[in-house]
Amino acid sequence: MVLENKVKKSVTTSCRIDKEVFEALNEVAQKKGVSLNSLIHSMLKKQIGWQRYSEELGFVPITKRTLRDIFGHLSDDKIKAISKDVGGIVPRELFFLQFDDFNFENLMKVLEINALRFGAVKHFENNGRHQFNIYHRVNKKFSNFLVESHKTLVNELPLKLTVKHSDENTVSLEIENLEK
Repeated sequence: MVLENKVKKSVTTSCRIDKEVFEALNEVAQKKGVSLNSLIHSMLKKQIGWQRYSEELGFVPITKRTLRDIFGHLSDDKIKAISKDVGGIVPRELFFLQFDDFNFENLMKVLEINALRFGAVKHFENNGRHQFNIYHRVNKKFSNFLVESHKTLVNELPLKLTVKHSDENTVSLEIENLEK
């Protein structure tokens, strides 16, 4: 049975899960201080987002501590070189696995999916400008990597990227479609 809530654009459904899984999910939700519904929603959103294609794209899990160490030893030039490769390829691969129609709104969805790999993401739109706040908690060089990889993608398209903020934990980017 599925009930739709047209105002909130959500559905209510039921499913069966093992008692052990249910108890473990409840425990995780309590530790995180979120509702069980919120936890399950975020897990499902990740699954239909980047995790859905992670194996096909060759993603491997890596700890933030390892990323800190790796990026801490990279020169700014090496970070830019890696950014050009990653910024030019990964979002495009995700795009064509997820969507058939190449348009600005779909691209913004892909950028959100891609950013979720790095940590918490807040994505919102205001007057045609999309802002992505990526809370990664790695280091300043990793922030530079994220900025440069997004610049690579934007430079090949009729888009304008503005870096609103960048520090050792967070990157805030605004992207505007110049072909409105």
